[in-house]
Amino acid sequence: MYKGRAWKGRVYCVMSETGTRIAVALTTDDNNILPMSVTITSLLETAAENTFCDVYIFMQNQPRPQIAERIMSFERLYSRCAIHPRTVDPDALNCAVVSVKHLGLANFYRLLLPTLLPRLDKVIYLDTDTLVMRDLAGLYALDIGDNYMAGVRAANFVDYDKAAKRRAKTLGIPSLNQYINNGVMLMNLAAMRRDRLQKKMVELTAKDYGCPCQDITNAVGYGRTTLLPFRFNVSPKHDLSSEEAFFSQRGCRICYTRDEYRQAMESPVIIHFINKTSEGPTKPWNMVGLPFAEDWWNSAQLSPFWPEILQMYGSFNQAIHGRTAPLARPDSIDQNKGDLL
Repeated sequence: MYKGRAWKGRVYCVMSETGTRIAVALTTDDNNILPMSVTITSLLETAAENTFCDVYIFMQNQPRPQIAERIMSFERLYSRCAIHPRTVDPDALNCAVVSVKHLGLANFYRLLLPTLLPRLDKVIYLDTDTLVMRDLAGLYALDIGDNYMAGVRAANFVDYDKAAKRRAKTLGIPSLNQYINNGVMLMNLAAMRRDRLQKKMVELTAKDYGCPCQDITNAVGYGRTTLLPFRFNVSPKHDLSSEEAFFSQRGCRICYTRDEYRQAMESPVIIHFINKTSEGPTKPWNMVGLPFAEDWWNSAQLSPFWPEILQMYGSFNQAIHGRTAPLARPDSIDQNKGDLL
């Protein structure tokens, strides 16, 4: 089966059993280590004092020792976390069709989580372009019954009737009324294993879907998906500037309520930077005008990969903050020249 392999030299820490323990999974390739580090930083920075975070990282290749050490330094910077790095057998998805330019094979690893995490009944999955704004213990504790997953509806996929109907027909489901963005999910791993859902998902990777991994999870999850409020996956892809502007977008009117919008603006839980233009994806590290971009940069300055982030994306940070020096942090690791990547 598709069992992840621990990196060499991995030492597991022991925690007190008091408080709440949550499991969070991320998947990445070498190209997304820097933004992934910001996602993890934001997760740990916003975790409540009694929340312990088990963070599972799945990669195709074992990173160089310097990078692995930097990833493991989260355990030194945050006392209530454990980092569980894994590599994934590349043959586990040898039939996968990778048809979207900016999405690599690692994008499909979330489909393998039921067997990659055999001892867990559930896990929160996060894309590496997300930013956590509040403690996730409440999301992790959510009872979704026998459903396979919970997520926020993807408004941009229901915006046009004809396209939505074509996509639903392609996926073999009645409609897109439960179609979620799978970049933020609470996954019921126990139910998925029991119903052998992973086998079906892996088989579907051979199909050339328009939005490959997301289409697959929605195809197998139809009728077994819990819908979360907008605040759990707030996307600047939509016009968030005002309530009127937000609901002038047809997809938003279909998917969300006015109360959801207000709650998302007052107390967002997770920001998801899924913006895209004709020139490609737009992220807070390459477009300073995005909503919540400054929040992303504030977390970036606390990442153990800050030197590399500054080296690669520093001009954008300077445009926002007018400075290039990281925030002072007494427990920070040594800041090198940022030449790891």
